[in-house]
Amino acid sequence: MIKLRQQVNDHVRARQELRAHFAELYKQLNPEQREAVDTIEGPVMVMAGPGTGKTQVLTMRIANILRQTDTDASSILCLTFTESAAAAMRERLLNIIGTDAYRVRIGTFHAFCNDIIQENPEKFALAREWQALSEAERIEMLCDEIDRLPATSPLKPFGSPYLFLPDIIENLQWLKKEGVEAEELKQLVQSSRTLIEEIGPLVSDYCGQRATDRTEQAINVLIEELKRRQRVTMARKAVWQQVQEVVVDYAEAEKQAENKRELGKARTQFKNKLKNLLDGITKQAPRQEQLVQLYQGYQKRLKEMGRYDFDDMIMQVLAALEKDDELLAQNQERWQYILVDEYQDTNGAQNEVVNLISCWHDAPNVFVVGDDKQSIFRFQGASLENLLSFWQRYQKQIKVIALKKNYRSHQLILDAAAQLISHNRESVARYVPGTKATLTAANGNQTEKIEEMKFETEEMEGYGVAQRIKGLIEEGVALAEIAVLGRYNRDIEEMGEILTKMGIPVALQVGFNVLREVRVQQFKRLVEWAINLEHEERLADVLQYDWWGFKPLDVLKVIYFAGHNREGLLGVIMNEQKLKQAEVEQPEIFMEWATKVAKWKRILVNQPLIYVFDELLNDTGLLKRILHEPNGLNILHALNALFGELKQMSEGKPDLTMEDFIDRLALMEENRLPLTAEAGLTGSKAVRLMTAHKAKGLEFEHVFIIKLVDRHWGNQQSRTKLSLPAGIVRFDPVTGQENDEDERRLFYVALTRAKKRLYWSYSQYNVNGREQIPAQFRGEIGTELVEQKVWPADQTHIQERAHVAHRRTESKVNSEMIRGWADEKLKNYIMSVTHLNYYLECPRMFYYRSFLHVPAAKNKHLAFGTAVHGALYDAWQMAKQTKQVSEKFLLDRFNKRLRREILSVKDRKDSLVMGEAALREYFRFYGIAPSQKIELEYSFRRHGVMVGELPLTGQLDKIEYLNNEQVKVVDYKTGNPDSAYKESRPGGKYYRQLVFYKLLCDESQRFNHQMVSGVLDFIQPSKRRGKLVRMDYVITPKEVAELKETIEGVWADIKTLRFMEEEAGCGVCEYCTAGWR
Repeated sequence: MIKLRQQVNDHVRARQELRAHFAELYKQLNPEQREAVDTIEGPVMVMAGPGTGKTQVLTMRIANILRQTDTDASSILCLTFTESAAAAMRERLLNIIGTDAYRVRIGTFHAFCNDIIQENPEKFALAREWQALSEAERIEMLCDEIDRLPATSPLKPFGSPYLFLPDIIENLQWLKKEGVEAEELKQLVQSSRTLIEEIGPLVSDYCGQRATDRTEQAINVLIEELKRRQRVTMARKAVWQQVQEVVVDYAEAEKQAENKRELGKARTQFKNKLKNLLDGITKQAPRQEQLVQLYQGYQKRLKEMGRYDFDDMIMQVLAALEKDDELLAQNQERWQYILVDEYQDTNGAQNEVVNLISCWHDAPNVFVVGDDKQSIFRFQGASLENLLSFWQRYQKQIKVIALKKNYRSHQLILDAAAQLISHNRESVARYVPGTKATLTAANGNQTEKIEEMKFETEEMEGYGVAQRIKGLIEEGVALAEIAVLGRYNRDIEEMGEILTKMGIPVALQVGFNVLREVRVQQFKRLVEWAINLEHEERLADVLQYDWWGFKPLDVLKVIYFAGHNREGLLGVIMNEQKLKQAEVEQPEIFMEWATKVAKWKRILVNQPLIYVFDELLNDTGLLKRILHEPNGLNILHALNALFGELKQMSEGKPDLTMEDFIDRLALMEENRLPLTAEAGLTGSKAVRLMTAHKAKGLEFEHVFIIKLVDRHWGNQQSRTKLSLPAGIVRFDPVTGQENDEDERRLFYVALTRAKKRLYWSYSQYNVNGREQIPAQFRGEIGTELVEQKVWPADQTHIQERAHVAHRRTESKVNSEMIRGWADEKLKNYIMSVTHLNYYLECPRMFYYRSFLHVPAAKNKHLAFGTAVHGALYDAWQMAKQTKQVSEKFLLDRFNKRLRREILSVKDRKDSLVMGEAALREYFRFYGIAPSQKIELEYSFRRHGVMVGELPLTGQLDKIEYLNNEQVKVVDYKTGNPDSAYKESRPGGKYYRQLVFYKLLCDESQRFNHQMVSGVLDFIQPSKRRGKLVRMDYVITPKEVAELKETIEGVWADIKTLRFMEEEAGCGVCEYCTAGWR
């Protein structure tokens, strides 16, 4: 009894302490915060700018609901944007209300919807036995759907059938997030078609008029006709809003025009906007129609396979709530109070879920907190939608509160942010009374201006920012209070490398693509080779990985011996005698390694994939190597993500083979689709590096924003090849958001992370030496708020910077022994134009492809080109014999040549369709007439052509004799002439081929004809021009002389073995990114 009484007393005392704590916290609230906490009934919208204490308001309001009402804690639902935000909110709530905080439902939308599904499995297709779709499975499934499209589909270009795959994936994600199903998408696309039919001819006629005819009367007539057609057409309002926007923009421009020149400019812009709008819709509509088909097929496959993707969860819950009255009523009764954090970033489907579970009452207890100025995660053009639609729905009962006091930054930073965001065209404040709030700092009147750091080069910028950070640390600033914010992950990775070299601990809080990690690439290529030991080109790669313990020179000797003696690499490695012939110093190590290979091959065939993964990771020595590397933690994160993907796929398909897994990863890589993992932190005592997106919700005393240049921050060109039709955003009455508004909001977020000091930096020249200008956002902030500092470029700083830049491990290929061996082999080197192009593209590519003769598998494009070249050779060879060549003969020869190429069934089928179509059109247009005045595949190998000490060679596809003295050289190209335009012009690699051939013809003592022109003969027609293209060039002596100089310069580099140096690579090709050395 005494014990029970003690427990009661302890409970009462704890309650009293919590009430006292609440009262103390309540006193600290400012008037606007207090109003938000006290308004516990009805719909409430709180506009909470950065640093205004929204988390405190949310948690205090929950506590106040429990104090003021008899509501059970389990009847309160608080929805957050991220798991970390949910955890932070629950922790704060624990300090205010105690253990009742665990009974309040705080979590993300996905977690909430998952609970509904798991609690009601009988009501959902996503039953308990359904499995989440892995990223690789998603890609494979969509690729299958693309394969089912006809060869002529606008979403399936021949040269790259999965070109649109990244856009397809992104658009399907957006559609699901916005709650748009395939049938609704189909209707939206049809509305776009209707718009084209209704106003296309009208707009075309107007745009075709002379400028003098586009008078005010003509424009007014056009606008009235557009309005009339809008009233009678069946096209959706959202589609017509695009046209209305153009009209409204013109009306504003016309009103502001002060003279005829400005009025003429406004009319021209009106015409251009209309034309661009119609052209864009016309171009995208066929693609969107195919997207509907893909969407339908994808959803059907998911159901058949018992899979769901991440975004299906909310879509399924939304659909169930709309159709199932019992489920809807159950949730409406359960949740008496609903709070939503970061409301501006909730998507359409999430927003609809909130609307449904709260619509039981005209004035539901829904409390949303948001800030349209920080909307950076919504679908394009939807930044205002949630807040405006919420206000419109409840405007008769709603309480709107704007928080105005900022507890994070000083006033100068807030003023800069306000000046910046004032340039955005749209804001909630324009439409909703009571939402305009000028933030004022609660932290006094600090006067530190924004520090602008201007540098000459990007290299100087990275070093200079690092030096500035080092100075802060020496002044006593805590490392965790310093943050570097970049626009992209690569910006952060580069900065992290510089800081690490300077000995400054860093915590990279960025997501990275696992498949681009060098060690992951190496591990994957090892498995690829172990699956099929006949893949010599993969073995040449695998042998060079630094975790085997081979001597680098021994590896090169083995590869060289095998390549130049036409021996199989594995055969050489397993043969001690041949290893000795190759002059390998430690043949026994290779022999031991060959024994391990047999073991790996055996477990690949007989063991579960998860075991195979673990065994290879350990037995190869890779794991041991990783654990001793500075970046080992991130590599382990990458391998764990890879293992997770393998495990998920294996669970869904028990008979999955390692070859299946590797094929799926290859599919992701080919289509630039990432498998993402989060970089590991290096500890709390480290400078924070992250993108501006990742910085949302965080704060630091010192914030550095790097690479503040045009087209990096803002003013970016859209790279989307497949857009969605208008109408995806359901409720947004606002249109016409400028492209830069989203980017400006992101920069606003970056600015407002700073508590004490804000720094930004930019350089005058980029890494390629091209001049660049500061981002437009810099110019939108008053110079009175900024203090510019130009980084010095004296000799001392140059030397210091060079010291940091070259603080690296010694190159593994830079020993005198290896260089001497390579120098000896170059004595018999002969250069072709292919070698030259390889070197100019990447010296490391030249090293492996041209010097070592590493075997390389032929891809489908090369196979297709080989078959086309072969068919044309066969046809012209018959023509040279003065025989008639028929279309059927040409196509038959192509078919026969194609059968010789190693291709998948799908690639062979697509190649056959595309090749026959191209050759058929080529033959019908040009014909192949009997002629003896030609030479085919003419070789200069034994002509003794030299540039200085360097011998040259080459093979010409076709030579046409014009007369006894002059010839035309023809080079076939099987790619798309539109995409090859740059390479076909002076300076491009195709044009360089023609100049090289001219050099061969001019310098050969055996070739007694003058090459008067060179022709690039494209076999496929230009899609842009709608016809076949031949580019005929007259090569000048000056161009030949310039090429000789280029060749001499390249040869000088080759002789000094520059291609073997670590920094010689381009950094982006397969030989630079997969650990070749």
